[in-house]
Amino acid sequence: MIRYAIDEEGKRVFVDNANSKEKLFCPICKKTVFPRRGEIRIHHYAHTHGQSCNDSWKYEDKTKWHIDWQAMFPEESRECTLSDSTNHRHLADVFLEDRNTVIVFQHGSITNKRFDKRNEFFTSLGNKVIWVFDLIENTNQDELSFRNEDIAEWQNPLESFKTFKFKENDVDIFFQIKNEDIEASDGFYLLKVIGVDCNGFELFQYSKYSKKEFLNYAIEGADKESKKLLEPYSFSDTLYLCMNRKSQYVFYGCPLKENGTVDEKPCLKCKWHRKRPLDCSDLQDACVEKLKNIDFFKYYYTRMSEAIEGRLTKIYCAEEEYAKPSDTTVFKFDNSLPLLGHSIPYLWQQNPEAGIMIFSMVDSPVLIEYGNRQVKMNRKQYNKGMSDEKWFGSIKSIAYAHFTQTPLEVYNYADDIWFVRWWKPLTIIK
Repeated sequence: MIRYAIDEEGKRVFVDNANSKEKLFCPICKKTVFPRRGEIRIHHYAHTHGQSCNDSWKYEDKTKWHIDWQAMFPEESRECTLSDSTNHRHLADVFLEDRNTVIVFQHGSITNKRFDKRNEFFTSLGNKVIWVFDLIENTNQDELSFRNEDIAEWQNPLESFKTFKFKENDVDIFFQIKNEDIEASDGFYLLKVIGVDCNGFELFQYSKYSKKEFLNYAIEGADKESKKLLEPYSFSDTLYLCMNRKSQYVFYGCPLKENGTVDEKPCLKCKWHRKRPLDCSDLQDACVEKLKNIDFFKYYYTRMSEAIEGRLTKIYCAEEEYAKPSDTTVFKFDNSLPLLGHSIPYLWQQNPEAGIMIFSMVDSPVLIEYGNRQVKMNRKQYNKGMSDEKWFGSIKSIAYAHFTQTPLEVYNYADDIWFVRWWKPLTIIK
């Protein structure tokens, strides 16, 4: 459905301004078109009887939602035709030529193949692409839940994103929703996706935008995130899921608890809890409570950070990218919690009632080397390790998606980098 045609002089003619006796042409295929201005559908141009457009793209019918969005941009930027070196022509809902930016307003569903193909076409011309998806009517709002101020869970993400690789191309995604959990200053509920789970859009991080902020971003490039100190998941305290002596799961590393331990369910509901990608098969639980007093928008460059077992001790940041050391601001954090990591022999000695234990690594240089390694070991393997000074167990890591059936040697068993993830009493084993 097109709303701008080309006259014989090559000028654009809006459908409501068209003279029905004037000869007008489709901007894509150049075939003749005529205005349709009925009372049911949005006014548009149609090809003359017996003719069809050779554009391979399937465009959804325009709605009032589309029209209202396009009306926020200069008329010359609305419904523009772009062509590549092979003379393939396609429409852009809005094209801001001075900024090389295409904006697409998507009201209905679009397959992942069409979504990827349109991104490929627009970006191949050197353009940035901004998608605005209308989720007000086309998504069950109960499927979207907001666990924190900037984290959303989506039970059934749109098929459009099935093969989309976030951050690998110059494509931005905005969602317009209606949800009481999201405050909107001007009636607009716009969420810009700024981070996604490694498994897809089931979990994504967002930033809220008002209408004014969105238009400033699209037209002037004023990204409210451009001066944000913390990139998604970059800085936070690692939380370790452990099983205590009562066979209950708890998190260790909570800065609000004197002993650092908090039950699993209350922690997951805490406003400071986050999920950050650990590898392509898992997510790491984390806490951002320490960052609550930092003005994220004052600093946009972070030089480095220091941590103990994944718990922040210092963050070095500056207001300029190439700031001198003297201009660096240092945020220091208290880390009075005891270290969690111990050697595997020590943990066995501290848990004499255990028959089987699963050990996980704390954040350390060894973790980077070996990946998210876990070791599953029984009491018999422990006794043999103590006598032979060679330790074996089933391994789970990036290289092994599941625990190996054949025990493998654990070379770093004596390092203080392990904690008990899970255990089963010896009495049950017997």
